[in-house]
Amino acid sequence: MREVIERAPAIETTSAAPPSTTLLEAGASLLQTVLAAPAESPRAVALDLLAADACVTWAFELAAEAGAPVPALADAAMRRLAAEAR
Repeated sequence: MREVIERAPAIETTSAAPPSTTLLEAGASLLQTVLAAPAESPRAVALDLLAADACVTWAFELAAEAGAPVPALADAAMRRLAAEAR
């Protein structure tokens, strides 16, 4: 998992960003990699897609554990991930 995230395009966060935000950015970055891959090679990016899903899932788990407003994170996540799909 760590190796896949390290191969992802640069993650733009501030050092003050909560871990949930960093994980959300990592998931979006990995999704960008998946969407940029040729359609003929879905297996080549399968691990990236699974890692993106795991990052977003962990972002929500961390936010919930920290008592952060999960609905706000959900809104941010939908906007961020939808931006990658455009």
